[in-house]
Amino acid sequence: MNYDGAIVSDQQRKIELIETSLSRTVQRLESAGHEVVFIHTLPNYFGEFAWDPASCTLSAVLSGCSYSMPLKAAQERTAAVRQAIGRLGARVGPRIVDLSDDVCPDGLCVSQRHGRPIFRDDNHISVPMSRSLGRTFSRIISDSR
Repeated sequence: MNYDGAIVSDQQRKIELIETSLSRTVQRLESAGHEVVFIHTLPNYFGEFAWDPASCTLSAVLSGCSYSMPLKAAQERTAAVRQAIGRLGARVGPRIVDLSDDVCPDGLCVSQRHGRPIFRDDNHISVPMSRSLGRTFSRIISDSR
């Protein structure tokens, strides 16, 4: 939506609105004494790599129902927003964290690794994966103090 509540369909205009809005928000937070950290959106299964665990057959579930996607494909799909965040970080100064390599090591996103779920569905990481990222978040918070 635009500032006046109108729906925006133009991709470039959406990116401009993201940058402008986030820039204002970062400035307000920092002027109030807060440190701002941006965390890139994690990869998700979409388009050509759409995946729905509900579509797994019983035999597939028993064998893990694992699905994979190149990390590069997920990053290409979100490139415009990732670039906008990068520009904003360079201009306004918040730290930018990308956990993609933690979730998709070696450039490959998999729904399961070593029998443990990485993704709960096409757009959310699993509880065990979330817990494992806790150490990373603790380090990010400690480094910022």
